[in-house]
Amino acid sequence: MDHENRKPDSEIVPNRINYNTFKKIDDLNYKIAWLGHSAFLLNIGGMIFLLDPMLGSHAAPIPLPSLKRFNETLPIDIDSLINIDLVIISHDHYDHLDHSTIKKIKNNVNTFLVPHGVGNHLRRWNVKDEKVKELNLGNENFTIGDLEITCLPSRHFSGRGPMNRNSTLWSSWAITSQIVKNFFQRR
Repeated sequence: MDHENRKPDSEIVPNRINYNTFKKIDDLNYKIAWLGHSAFLLNIGGMIFLLDPMLGSHAAPIPLPSLKRFNETLPIDIDSLINIDLVIISHDHYDHLDHSTIKKIKNNVNTFLVPHGVGNHLRRWNVKDEKVKELNLGNENFTIGDLEITCLPSRHFSGRGPMNRNSTLWSSWAITSQIVKNFFQRR
């Protein structure tokens, strides 16, 4: 990898993931899969989570060649992503909050968990308000099943352009239960 440009020397080709197989519970009750770029898929006790689902072709509002995703081949068919319990977004940069992905999955997601202010993007993209849960840092938690998800500080910044820098919150997340303790932070 060229560390100066932070870009891989060649395309990163992830392993294919069969979503139906991924959804099945195994002995560990916990699965995680990298979907490329900033996106991860989790199965925790049978609940399906997407973290920063950037599955579009470019991490930008316009498709500039310099802002193409690192891997053009997705490890999963985006249309197979149904019955998603929770999508967690860390911040509103284009490489973490992808309009094209949200448009494709929004009707298959029960809840979007986002830092304060990020929900405005989702509502503007016609995600139903009752599906959007915004949290502030610290003592605000979201519970799903036996999992508790806490919005925590992160060292970063937010914004989708020069005119709205730091206008929304950016955060890390703690996902905890009896079977898992997960810390999710993006940059």
